[in-house]
Amino acid sequence: YIFTEQSDCDAYVASLKADGFRQIEWKEKNVFAASKDGIVVTVGYAAGATTIACILPSNVILDERIVFPSHLPAFDAGTLYYAAADWDVYAFGYLCTAQADYDAYVQALIEAGFEPQESEEENMFTGIDGKGRIVVVYHLLGVTSVHCTASWSTL
Repeated sequence: YIFTEQSDCDAYVASLKADGFRQIEWKEKNVFAASKDGIVVTVGYAAGATTIACILPSNVILDERIVFPSHLPAFDAGTLYYAAADWDVYAFGYLCTAQADYDAYVQALIEAGFEPQESEEENMFTGIDGKGRIVVVYHLLGVTSVHCTASWSTL
């Protein structure tokens, strides 16, 4: 939400607490994180904008048959809450990650040969390796997502 004040963000956090959300430990600084009935919500404020992210129990998909692709460096920060695949596309989501975890992973991808592509999005990395495999990583309010293809792709 743009054009907000810190007081708007604080009021929303107070309403979450009043509704029974309990604060949980979160790695990212200046982020309020809470949980209730399996729902995890994060709230942050910066530069006139309040950002709210919510993960519902129905969003949690952990298919144990899906393994992290071997052509990518391992992402070993946070807690895996989402792992899914469809044909040649893989998606993984991690809770409780920090900006430093995202930054380190982007650097590892570059070192592994993923050529950065232009992006206007903050905290979003898109890279393509020499075999045409694509990886997209983004980070917001302590949640990092990794999406990739396993072979050459025209995505």
